[in-house]
Amino acid sequence: LINVPKFDSKKALIILGVIVVLGAAFYFLYQTNPTLFMNKEAERVWRSNQEQQIASLIRAGNFDACASVDYKSSDGVDYKAVCQNNIALNKATQSSDISWCKRLDNKNFKVADCEKNIIFTSIRAGSGIEICNNSSEEVKNNCYSFYWTEQAKQKGNINLCRNIEKIGDQPFCRDNYWIELLIKDSQRISCANFTSASLQNDCKALKSVFDKNSLQTTKNICINIKNQDIRNICEKN
Repeated sequence: LINVPKFDSKKALIILGVIVVLGAAFYFLYQTNPTLFMNKEAERVWRSNQEQQIASLIRAGNFDACASVDYKSSDGVDYKAVCQNNIALNKATQSSDISWCKRLDNKNFKVADCEKNIIFTSIRAGSGIEICNNSSEEVKNNCYSFYWTEQAKQKGNINLCRNIEKIGDQPFCRDNYWIELLIKDSQRISCANFTSASLQNDCKALKSVFDKNSLQTTKNICINIKNQDIRNICEKN
């Protein structure tokens, strides 16, 4: 007689369960990262197709449509985040609406950086101080300081710097006020007006460019100026 082994249903169920779990795991990996099982050429073609699809979504400007882009490349690029971040940045820039900044992932693109860019550009263009009220706490104090600094420069009134509640930011405001005047007429401004030794030295360096008795060339003077605005004026002369 042939000795037929008994069928062990418990073991069979365990094996079947393991197969199902492994199958589900591989399916999940494929759905979230299809490039995991591709060779380099196949991945290149796949990536090109995805980038074209995402570019189309970004052009359309439909933020919610990015939710359908739920996959990553083998090197960790999150295509949904790429789609959402680009649309949010475009919307924020085009509309000057900082609420779009809050839709950024704050990883590849920082919410605070987006808010600063939109707010500071808007203030330079003439927006009122109320734009600061809707910004995040991280940006709000800097926003108020920047607003009064721009007001002092635009209106030619250094006393407006006193409106900055954060006392430590008032010297920054005053220095920027003097930089603005220095750029307009360097010879009439006293370098002693600046609060820092570094800016005083930059001021003196710029003045020396116009000194006919100076033994240094303009290029050698400008290269040692630390403040970018003052250096730009120096290099133009």
